[in-house]
Amino acid sequence: MGTITARRRKDGTNGYTAQIWIMRNGERVYQESQTFDRKQAAQAWIKRRETELTVPGVLELAGRKGATVREMIERYLDEHEKTRPLGKTRRATLRAISETWLGETMDQNLTSRRLVEYAQWHMEPVGGGVKLQTLSSDLAHLGAVLSVARPAWGYEVDPHALGDARKLGMVSRSSERDRRPAADELDRLLEHFFAMQQCRPSSINMPKVLAFALFSTRRQAHLHGRGDPYRDWKWLERIMAAPVALGARAEA
Repeated sequence: MGTITARRRKDGTNGYTAQIWIMRNGERVYQESQTFDRKQAAQAWIKRRETELTVPGVLELAGRKGATVREMIERYLDEHEKTRPLGKTRRATLRAISETWLGETMDQNLTSRRLVEYAQWHMEPVGGGVKLQTLSSDLAHLGAVLSVARPAWGYEVDPHALGDARKLGMVSRSSERDRRPAADELDRLLEHFFAMQQCRPSSINMPKVLAFALFSTRRQAHLHGRGDPYRDWKWLERIMAAPVALGARAEA
């Protein structure tokens, strides 16, 4: 049997959650739900799913134990870390996603609509208030997990869910910087870093790091090498040509 529950979303539109369950010997052996924008679509889904579940063997397959997004992320971090170390940004982002309500979503329920709802929530203050370009980066990291969840582990992940969600305008290019640091801002930074050098001569030479970062436009991850490369300007010239080969760490 099935039911339809209407609820009002934050954007003012109505959502209709269709739910079906199957009873055997007085016990509920299977249940499934999905949300639609139109009540007619929810009614059609209930009718179609109830018909599909009467086919021998389909109910057993549908009732298999799946995996949540959190479980898929944990497996990805565990298995891929052994073959290829992940950057701290990707690792932290995936763990943060797994701790949200999206982490409780089962594999077969991770639809494009679900991802859109997560994106809208993530851009609201309660969900972190991130910008579109940050959201794009987060979804790219999640996409790496979803791309292997089905072929490698057999989870029922819709291969088109993330791509369809992107088509709805959830992602954006990074905003362009419209100015360079002002002279007085640079003066204050350099004054602070020179004071640090006097207090701790063994610390990284941040005035050189600042100058190199400003004029080379290197990414932050490429400004870190083994030892203290900023004592050797020739090393800095070589790292601009081949940062990875010379030991600079690029975050994944």
